[in-house]
Amino acid sequence: MVGAFDARTNQLGTITSKKKYVSAVKSWYTFLVEMGRGLYNPAENLLNRFGWDEDPIYDHPALSREDLSALLDVANHEKRFLLLALAGWGLRPVEACELHVDQLELDPDEGDVPYIAFEAGQRKNARRTRNTVELLVGVDAITERIDVLAEDDDWTGYLLPGQSISRPMSTQTARRWLRALGERADATIGGNHPLPKMGRQTWYRLYRQQRPTIEAGTAAVAVSQRSRDASVSERNYLDERTRRQARADAMRDLVQAEFADIFERDR
Repeated sequence: MVGAFDARTNQLGTITSKKKYVSAVKSWYTFLVEMGRGLYNPAENLLNRFGWDEDPIYDHPALSREDLSALLDVANHEKRFLLLALAGWGLRPVEACELHVDQLELDPDEGDVPYIAFEAGQRKNARRTRNTVELLVGVDAITERIDVLAEDDDWTGYLLPGQSISRPMSTQTARRWLRALGERADATIGGNHPLPKMGRQTWYRLYRQQRPTIEAGTAAVAVSQRSRDASVSERNYLDERTRRQARADAMRDLVQAEFADIFERDR
């Protein structure tokens, strides 16, 4: 195990990438031990052994809960909705700006959760990115937003329309909005004004905390399908609804504890 990672240190890329690989391997062996198919977890101390336990430096830092609260306090309904899409749902800036009502499933089948659907290949890194995004906070804000926009006969379904209500807003506009909010709230992040990507990082920070739990569930399916690779099992054997539900089960309490009160406040 140690030799395999040692031989591939340079191929594994950044500290963040190395942590992801170790997390996947560690989750697999944790499952084997719990099932009585392994005596110990050989990946238990890999991060410490290789010095990969340091905090990674990301291109864009995350908005803290305090940062997000300060921005929401000075935001109007449109800008609050943008922050919800970025930080509350983890959408990329372009995905938030171009979000369309036809992508929403707000009344799913029993046992499922509300979600946003993307066409196959539509998202960046499409082969590694899920096609749906579960909505664990802010569903009421969506219905309210739709009600407001639907009053305009020219509305074509974009939840964040641009200067023309028939077209989506641009990512440049989103950057201007967050910069203006930062100035009004007197909020800087790492010495810089807020950026849309920082909102997505806020959600992704929570996802990274729960990723081992999600991957452990995938490992269980891999065993049942006699697959040696949990990621292959996930792609080949799990339908999108099953994967979405696994993510929702792992993330729900964390997301609602972090965001529910600040996004619901004075909505």
